[in-house]
Amino acid sequence: MTLTPLRCHHPPGPSCRPHPTSPRFAPDVYPFGGQGELSIDDQPSAAANANNDSRPRYSMSAYLDLPVIAHEVGHNIGAVQDSAPHSTRGGHCYDEADLMCYDDGGLYFAAGGTLTFTCAGLDSAIDCHDEDYYYPGTPPASNYLATHWNTSNSGFLTPVASSAVPPTVTAKSPLTLATRVAQTANVTATFSTAVQGLSSTTMRLKNPVGTVLAATGWSFTTGPAPTISVRTPASGATGASRTASVSVTFSEGMAGVTASTFKLKNTTTGAAISAVVSRSGSTNQWILNPSGTLAANTNFTVTVTGGASAVRDLAGNPVSTSVWKFSTGS
Repeated sequence: MTLTPLRCHHPPGPSCRPHPTSPRFAPDVYPFGGQGELSIDDQPSAAANANNDSRPRYSMSAYLDLPVIAHEVGHNIGAVQDSAPHSTRGGHCYDEADLMCYDDGGLYFAAGGTLTFTCAGLDSAIDCHDEDYYYPGTPPASNYLATHWNTSNSGFLTPVASSAVPPTVTAKSPLTLATRVAQTANVTATFSTAVQGLSSTTMRLKNPVGTVLAATGWSFTTGPAPTISVRTPASGATGASRTASVSVTFSEGMAGVTASTFKLKNTTTGAAISAVVSRSGSTNQWILNPSGTLAANTNFTVTVTGGASAVRDLAGNPVSTSVWKFSTGS
């Protein structure tokens, strides 16, 4: 950030005009096409920047010409700062064609710099690359104006009412009036376009006795966590059949029951028992069918792994991980 006293805009050369090659800006009419007051202050805060204070600004034009007037007013609101990517270090830019650009004899040109013509369009373009002094809206983080004075933040500019369609909420999670929602689930809203201003005060939840709603609100009900109601063989069972399947029955419909979340192993050796896991028809019972006869008089461990990406009910509520043991007969 550079902060120096206010200076009146009088760059070197025969005139102080946007584009001295234009015949309508003939230097014999007046030694300057226009003059404008510029504060060298590139700090981004509109509240602190010297180009945005409340005092009157000086500018003049020798011609009743809108580009000249707009050029000088551009200086009044802070263009072009010395630190800008294409600054001439004399209050202008050197990437034509642009309202604020021309060979003003500033430090850039004194050091051998030349005009570059990288911007298509008229000379009245306002910051043709949106990176030196004016970016409408919020600049991306990589843009110079994200961290330096952006004249679009000037209090002297009247905001233009947008005719764009206001954003809408296109997706909600949980869905409106959803029940048995996972107690650990996040609440999300997807908008039709990029938005700002979202915070804990603009998007809130309420409990059944709450009185505050978000501008767009919906309700849902959390459900109890599922449980295992029956284990076969039961925990601690002895003399279990060596050819029978292992099964588990849940309190409700479940998802995520697979060979990686419903497993059987030899308790002593830790060896996993190869098996096929399947649902029993349309019931809440799931069956683990070993691929071979189990060893006789051997202890086995059954594990059902619960979690948001493991065994859970259809609303996403995870079951508690359960581990139990049984032993086979002879």
